[in-house]
Amino acid sequence: MTKPFQWLIILLMFIASWAVCILYWPGMYGPFLLDDYWNLEALGAGISSVDEALHFVFNNQSGPLGRPVAMFSFLANDFAWPATPFPFKLTNLLLHVICGLLILALSIRLFILGGYGSRNAVFLALFVSVLWLVHPFNNSTVLYVIQRMTQLATMFSLMAMWIFIIARTRIDLGQRYGIPLLLLGALPCVALSVLSKESGALTFVFLILIEYWFFSLAGSSAAYKRCFYSLIVLPVVALFVYLVYKNWDLAAVYMRRDFTFDERVLTQGRVMVDYIANIIAPRSAGSGLIHDDFKLSTSLFSPISTLWSWLLVSGLLIGAIWAKKRFAVLSFGIMFYFAGHLLESTALPLEIYFEHRNYLPMLGCLLIIAALLQMLLNFEERRLGTAAACLVAFVLIGVSGMLTSQNSRIWSNTFDLLTFWATEHPDSQRIQRVYGQFLGKTDWYVEGLDVLQDAYVKFPADIGLPLAALNLTCRHELEDVPYSADEIISNIPQARFNGGLVTIAKNFGELYLTGKCANQIEQGKADQIMLMLTRLPGFTKGAKADLLYFHAESKASRGDLNGAMSLMDEAFKNQRSLVVPFRQAQYLASAGLYDEALEYLDVAYELDANRKKPWATTSEKDNLDRLKLHILRKQNDEK
Repeated sequence: MTKPFQWLIILLMFIASWAVCILYWPGMYGPFLLDDYWNLEALGAGISSVDEALHFVFNNQSGPLGRPVAMFSFLANDFAWPATPFPFKLTNLLLHVICGLLILALSIRLFILGGYGSRNAVFLALFVSVLWLVHPFNNSTVLYVIQRMTQLATMFSLMAMWIFIIARTRIDLGQRYGIPLLLLGALPCVALSVLSKESGALTFVFLILIEYWFFSLAGSSAAYKRCFYSLIVLPVVALFVYLVYKNWDLAAVYMRRDFTFDERVLTQGRVMVDYIANIIAPRSAGSGLIHDDFKLSTSLFSPISTLWSWLLVSGLLIGAIWAKKRFAVLSFGIMFYFAGHLLESTALPLEIYFEHRNYLPMLGCLLIIAALLQMLLNFEERRLGTAAACLVAFVLIGVSGMLTSQNSRIWSNTFDLLTFWATEHPDSQRIQRVYGQFLGKTDWYVEGLDVLQDAYVKFPADIGLPLAALNLTCRHELEDVPYSADEIISNIPQARFNGGLVTIAKNFGELYLTGKCANQIEQGKADQIMLMLTRLPGFTKGAKADLLYFHAESKASRGDLNGAMSLMDEAFKNQRSLVVPFRQAQYLASAGLYDEALEYLDVAYELDANRKKPWATTSEKDNLDRLKLHILRKQNDEK
């Protein structure tokens, strides 16, 4: 490529990057949402020491590995909570642009490996990169702060693939530093991707696909084969064995879901086809973070689109293998897309539908579109083919840009965003609950109460809806109480646990256990409701322990020591947290039961000594020592 051509590409990407920033700019002023709070509130009053920073980075519970790289990145935006969303969202936008540049670099390599001329490869890669940058299906990933995890995993995965191709090309050409580049460049990027989000492990699968599609392992050196099998293939085998070994855990997790294993696997065929449709024909209708209203497949024929979707998926995979030699990039794009969904769109008991799962796999679909555009360019009627290809490219980029601009403005305002989602998803249990609670905190609280009551008619198993309605009624001192305590109590046995219930139940406890709304529900029945909630099926042990601890604190504040101790004991059975015996020791000491208090303190000492990740978890020994000294002094004074 000539220098002027290179500068032209740099200029075009510079313009595209700025255009993307302008499109997304209104969304930078949007709010934190949903899991943002759960993950970032660990910042607390502020990170003021290395120990506190290590605790924040290495003790996140979002995944098996804690996603420390992503958690560390949040410290670049703020050290305390609550925080301002703008710097967090701006960082996400900058990461999005970086990923777009990496997609350009990687796509150029892939097109060249697929037999395209360097000039064609650059223009096709430019199209892929720009369309990916402005595509509305990526909006929720960029504007939802906590999806930084997905962005970082994608960024390091793209780096790993790009470096792998460079290293692999050097090995094929007999040039130096090929294997060192693989070991010291590509593999560390894979590790960083996995530590950003566990789905980064699929980078190993992508590397295997690149090797199989564009290189010849058979003709490689013995040293490279050893590296490839031991450092790239073996981790994939290990991951598969791990997932099979952990399979016994899946049944318990599926108990907490509103769908079975069979339903999830069957439904994913339709989900992936819907993803592809959204990528090929961008639209804003039905978009957003919450898709719990996606209809489940109960068999291959119910709905019948399940069968057609799985036939389409199977046909695409078979066709990709058949067309490998003739249409290398097109067939690679198909395999890449479905490989990107191996973890999150198969058997694991995750949510049915999330747009962010396409953030990296979308690259496969865009490679397919670009390869098809090249076919148009090669059409016999050259002018007609070129005009058609340019028209399709400009329409896709233009429509995507307009939709992203529109969505960004919606994301800039909480009221507009939640109203849009609630309107687009009238059958979504979760968004109706979130929307009703949000309206309950505004001047539209009467409408919020209507939303919660209407939702409860649709979803009678969600006991959080009437509790949220009661909370709203109490806060605004409304005379008409929508539900009685007896009605709530009679409906709880038919209810199921859901992720929003603990927060709603705590709010209910703060209002009704304290007697603030005793005219609506007396404390005794509020206690009964709280206890019954912890018996709901599907409750995770951590969530149950959290609610039991909250209830115990309420009991203690009202002078019911025996009730508080009993609830704390049950909380400890569900989650062996040091704070439980520590608090119990305080309860007992305040009641003058010093010997019993010291026994619970011994349990706390043992937990502190055997805590997980001691290098990243602050010891509570000083606090334990202070409490023990206080108890011993009190004990001696009374003697």
